[in-house]
Amino acid sequence: LSSAAEATISECATFGVLTATTGGLEVTASTVTVHDVTIDSQVQLEAQLDIQNSGTVTGTLRIEENGSVGTTSPSYGNNATLVYAAGTSDYRRFNEWNSTSGPGHPTNVTVRNGTRVNLNNGAAKTAREMAGDLTIKPDSELDMNGMEAALTVDGGITVETNGTDGTLTLGGVDGNLNVGGNFVVDGTFNDNGSLITLNGASQQEIGGSVSPIDVP
Repeated sequence: LSSAAEATISECATFGVLTATTGGLEVTASTVTVHDVTIDSQVQLEAQLDIQNSGTVTGTLRIEENGSVGTTSPSYGNNATLVYAAGTSDYRRFNEWNSTSGPGHPTNVTVRNGTRVNLNNGAAKTAREMAGDLTIKPDSELDMNGMEAALTVDGGITVETNGTDGTLTLGGVDGNLNVGGNFVVDGTFNDNGSLITLNGASQQEIGGSVSPIDVP
C-alpha cells in the first residue's frame, strides 16, 4: 500500500510494503501487519502496527490512544519524530523506543495531549537514549518511573507550560539524565536526586522559568 494522499486503514490487514509519503496514514484497525514500512510524512497509530521485516521513519510516527508498535522496532531517520499523543495517564513505552542505537532508537521525541509516558515499563535496569530533542508539552509527562539506568538525550530538552505544566520526572538513584543540548524548563522538573550530566560538545543553555539545575 502506498499512500501519497491522506488514507485510513480501518480493517485488519496484511501488506507486503506500506509507504506513507506526503498525505499521511491513519491506522485504526485492531492490528495491521506489514513486511516493510517507510514513513516519510506521518503515520498515526490508534491500533497495533506489526512490522515483520523492516521499518523506517523519516517523518512522524504518532501514537494515539490504543496505538502501539509490535515486536519489531522501526529505524528513525535524522529528522524523524516519535510523538506520544495517547492522552492516557499510563502509556507504557514499548518497541517504538527500546534501544540506544539502531532500530528502536528515536531521533526527536514529543509527548503531548495529556499523555504520561511510563519510560520504565518493566525494564528498570535498561538505559534509554534518543538522538535528537525531547519536547514535553503542557499537561503531559515523561516519567522514568523508578528506572535504575540513565536516560540520554543527545539533543536538547524543553518542558513547556501554558498554565498547566508539562513534567519531566527522573528515576532517582542511578536513574540519571545525560543532556547534549540546551535544557529549558518552564513546567515541572522532578529530579528525585538523580545525577544530571551536561555532555554537549558546545556551550549549553540552562534556562526557563524553572531552572532544572542550581548553578552556583
